[in-house]
Amino acid sequence: MAISLGTKLYYSIGEVADLTELAPYTLRAWEGEFSCLRPKRVRGKNRAYKKRDIAI
Repeated sequence: MAISLGTKLYYSIGEVADLTELAPYTLRAWEGEFSCLRPKRVRGKNRAYKKRDIAI
């Protein structure tokens, strides 16, 4: 799957879900399963994924 990312520093869970064709609940579940997937938290709750998080 080839994902074309723009120049943004961070992506929301909805954007990552659209890019990867995965459901947001799947991405959240994977955070508990895979230690390499740890998106930054902004405003206390919202996840902010970097390009390296999406590449995993």
